[in-house]
Amino acid sequence: MKSLGRVSVLLGLVMWVLSAACSLVVDPQGLQQGCAAGTKPCEVTPGELRCVSQADPEYGCARESCVPCTLLHAVEVCGGDGECAVATCEPDFEDCDRMPKNGCETDLDSSYDNCGSCGASCGDQLRNMPRAVSAKCDSTRCVVGECKDGFADCDLAASNGCERALPEAYCGRCGGCPGKTLCNLQTQRCE
Repeated sequence: MKSLGRVSVLLGLVMWVLSAACSLVVDPQGLQQGCAAGTKPCEVTPGELRCVSQADPEYGCARESCVPCTLLHAVEVCGGDGECAVATCEPDFEDCDRMPKNGCETDLDSSYDNCGSCGASCGDQLRNMPRAVSAKCDSTRCVVGECKDGFADCDLAASNGCERALPEAYCGRCGGCPGKTLCNLQTQRCE
């Protein structure tokens, strides 16, 4: 009998330790029944459940969870379908693919296919840049990337491409070699 009493005491001690280590889990089902239409139960502060609007992106809109909407480079709202949606984009970003899940995914500052605005491709503009081999997007503008050998974009105007033919002695530089240096024609470096 003594050993049975000790086991009972030990079991009671173990149960007390386990209950002290556990945290309280609140079942939101009871609260859901008390929430009005268009609201849902969410934990607003640790341990405090409250009915919140299903149109609040801070609580995940109409999703079952209460995880906040977090869309890339966007200010979020709740869409008509109850999902997180893009309200506006941060400056120089845009939602070009119209897929809310990835937010404002396009950097208009540097996107080759969406330079400055959605659909403004530097590839299309490259066709109108004489003697340019490549183009790139820089600060929302398509500019010359690389010129054909012997030509340079000295005025930095994409509209006329690589407008200047350079003498070999210029070492590929618009103004030639600086100071008293000369172009080494074998290495094409100013020395």
